[in-house]
Amino acid sequence: MSIAIAAAVMGVVSAVGQVRAGQAQAASLKGQAGALDVQAQFKRLEGRQASLVHKKKAVDQLQAILEHMASTNARAGAGSIDPFSGNPEGVKIKGLNVGGLNVVVSNENFQITRLVSESQAKLIEYQAGRARAAASAAKGAGYTNAIMTLAMTGFSFAQAGGFSSMSSAGGAGSTATSSAGSAATSGGNFGMNVPYSMGGAPAGAYFGTGSNNYGTYLGNGTWGI
Repeated sequence: MSIAIAAAVMGVVSAVGQVRAGQAQAASLKGQAGALDVQAQFKRLEGRQASLVHKKKAVDQLQAILEHMASTNARAGAGSIDPFSGNPEGVKIKGLNVGGLNVVVSNENFQITRLVSESQAKLIEYQAGRARAAASAAKGAGYTNAIMTLAMTGFSFAQAGGFSSMSSAGGAGSTATSSAGSAATSGGNFGMNVPYSMGGAPAGAYFGTGSNNYGTYLGNGTWGI
């Protein structure tokens, strides 16, 4: 095997390796993208769980307000005091102000927690999209590099005279065939596939023996009986 052919084989092997490397990198990046998608879903669930804590606080605060107002009314009634005026009413209003503020804060915390978790999930999904884009680019780069390698290999093969050596080998085969044909016209070669000639045998020569002979050579390319 010549150096040019060996270099060509190595170039093909390198091109195949580049394609496989690109495919492997693409598969790895797609795996990362899948993991990021799962992480984004988990982040949303985590945010919902955290927001429910604040939602429960708001509900508990409303329950506490109702209990406070009922307790104030009951105590005022037990003391023969109008629960809807005077000091009892002021106590209830103060309790509503404080409790209502706590409810508002809890609801805001609920919304903030949801927004933060959703933003984090979208950021992770963006990273997953980037990983998928990088996977596609890596796969395409593998094919592009392989094509460039094959092109450079072909160019180097031509520069090293690889195609010329192959043509010379073909020419050598044609020369051998021509030599065989030429030998058919020389003396002593009978039965060669040479047009209008059965070989350069001397007059009186013949092919075969007994009844299977081809006749007697009469000269000038003529065979008789």
